[in-house]
Amino acid sequence: MLIWLHGVSIGESLANITLSKALSHQYPKAKILLTSTTKTSEKILTDFVHKHPQMSYDKYPHDWPWQVNAFLNKWQPDVVIFGESELWPFMLWGLRRRNIPAALINARLSEKSYRRWKWLLFLIHLMLKTFSIILAQSDDEAARYVALGGENVFTVGNLKFATEPLTHDRKKLATLKKQLNKRPLMLFASTHAPEEEMAVRLHKKLKKDMPDLLSIIVPRHPDRGEKIMSTLGKAVTQRSKNAPITENTEIYLADTLGELGLFYTLCPIAFIGNSMTTQPGGGHNLIEPAQLNCAIIYGPEMFNFKEMDQDLTSTKGAIKVTTEAMLYKKIKELLKNPQKQKELTKAAVAYAQSKQDVLPNILEKLSPVIDTAKHAGS
Repeated sequence: MLIWLHGVSIGESLANITLSKALSHQYPKAKILLTSTTKTSEKILTDFVHKHPQMSYDKYPHDWPWQVNAFLNKWQPDVVIFGESELWPFMLWGLRRRNIPAALINARLSEKSYRRWKWLLFLIHLMLKTFSIILAQSDDEAARYVALGGENVFTVGNLKFATEPLTHDRKKLATLKKQLNKRPLMLFASTHAPEEEMAVRLHKKLKKDMPDLLSIIVPRHPDRGEKIMSTLGKAVTQRSKNAPITENTEIYLADTLGELGLFYTLCPIAFIGNSMTTQPGGGHNLIEPAQLNCAIIYGPEMFNFKEMDQDLTSTKGAIKVTTEAMLYKKIKELLKNPQKQKELTKAAVAYAQSKQDVLPNILEKLSPVIDTAKHAGS
């Protein structure tokens, strides 16, 4: 039996690694295929499958009939588990035509996407019929899927709560700490344009009170490194060029693949990107910095992580700002107040730990779908 797990990017891929380990334990004779679409997630998953002989990796095909058919002919999955909002018409049609059972897990659907799909109700209704079960992140999202024609829709929570903390290379961490010589740090993580330019403006204001401050920018897409460098000005060191941090470095551009865990571990305060822009906007995973003891701060555009946003702010596990001026004020307060950093971190860690029972709930719901496929293929 071949179980196929697909997630588009890093967060979904890390969640699928957690799920694949649990599935391989529950179905030890099954083979597991992991797919994704981004370069960073491809690196993470290929590194993972090399250590697990029963698992394979492939890039997700473009959604054209001939590519979908070639992919399905190559792998011939017995059951398919898609993550979040991966709704590709030709792939879903191909699965239906071949009678391959499918599940949509960690399902999310924003109000904006819901309104858009309502104009294509016949199409989305047909697409959602591909899924034997839909496991939504929240009650609101579950209700939207039901309104669009989804069946067997349940709210089980977010699988990303169950993922293991991001890893890091200890030697690299030690090297960075030696170069830093206990300088104060501010991390701008998973940034999108124009958040890098905003980070530079904030750094210039913050260094007036903290002259030895080092701001670290980790762009969501490292291949933007050269373009970002052209906007940052002087006193910038670029990690992809293997340039060391010196006492003259004011901004460190960490434009490398798969090192976000390293910088979350290094930095006590983290601004989470894609939250002060609307291109695309929607935020990024807040559990990752919480698991690595960061004091978390982010902007207003967090609609892809609405539940995490609401829960963390209500439990005082994160700070949400609405303007650049407010962001500057809150970062300045955190840099000057280690006790406030500790309080935020403690609340965020407690929140992350309180949600870790999501994996057993997901496995319980998925098991009947997988068992049916297993018996059909035997």
